[in-house]
Amino acid sequence: ISGGGVPGSSSPLSVNLSVNDGVLSANASSIANIEVVNSPPDLRVFLTPTNVVEGTSVQPFRLEYLSDVDLGDDNFTLEISITNPAQAALGTITPTNRIVGNETTIRSQLESLFFNAASGVLTTSTQEVEFTFEAFDGFGTSSVERVSLQVTQIQTPPVISGIPLENRTINDRPVGNTLFPTVFVSDSDSAGTQPVRAIVSANPALGTFSTNNTPLLSQGDLVTLLRSLQFTPAPGLIPIGGSSNTLITLTVFDEAGLSVQNN
Repeated sequence: ISGGGVPGSSSPLSVNLSVNDGVLSANASSIANIEVVNSPPDLRVFLTPTNVVEGTSVQPFRLEYLSDVDLGDDNFTLEISITNPAQAALGTITPTNRIVGNETTIRSQLESLFFNAASGVLTTSTQEVEFTFEAFDGFGTSSVERVSLQVTQIQTPPVISGIPLENRTINDRPVGNTLFPTVFVSDSDSAGTQPVRAIVSANPALGTFSTNNTPLLSQGDLVTLLRSLQFTPAPGLIPIGGSSNTLITLTVFDEAGLSVQNN
C-alpha cells in the first residue's frame, strides 16, 4: 500500500478471514498497524538548448515533472550544481541555484535561471558540463537527476601591444637594431595557453631580420624572441645624406589561424 497517509504516521488495518466448507464456517480477524513511510520525489529535468558558446549565457533548464506520492507532500526544494567541482570555472548559475515551492513555481523559476559560460577558459574545442539536480520533499528525502550541457570554445585573434607609434630613424651601418624591445603578445584562447607565431616583413632591399618567420611558440617564448629580434640594414644602398622609408609589419597568428597586425 503506497501513498495512503502522511509519512511517519500509522493507522490500524482490520483484516477479517472467513472460511466455509459448504456446511460449517469459521471466522477470524486481526488488526495490524500500517506505518506510512516517506517516498522520494519523482523528478525529471532536461536542457534546451543543449549547447552554449563560451562567453555567452543561456536559459537551458527545464522541468518535465516533479511530484510525490506521499499525501500532502507537494512542496519541494530544488538545488542545482555543477557536478564536478573541477569544472566550476567553466561558468555560473544565476541568479540562484536553489528554488523552493510547488511544481508550478519550481518549473517557472527554473526556466528563468541562467548558465553563464566563462570566456577563455576552455583548453579543448568543446567540453561537457554536467549539472546535478537534487529535489527534496517536505520530509527531507531527495531524488537526483543529472544532465549535461556542451560548452564550445570560441576563437579570438591574438593581441599585440607595446610597439611605439612614432617613426624610428636608424643609420645604414650593417649592425643589428632591436625593433620591438617592449612588444607584448597575448591570446586569451585555451585559458591563455594557445601557441602563437609571427611573421615580420619590410622592404627586403633595405636589410634583413635575424628571423622573419617563427614557428608556433608559447606566448612567453614568442615575446622573448620578438624583443630580441634585430634588423640589419644593407650598406651602400642609400646616398650620403639621403634616406629611405620602409614599413615594418609584424603579423601574429594563433594556432587556429586567426591573426592580428601591427605596423
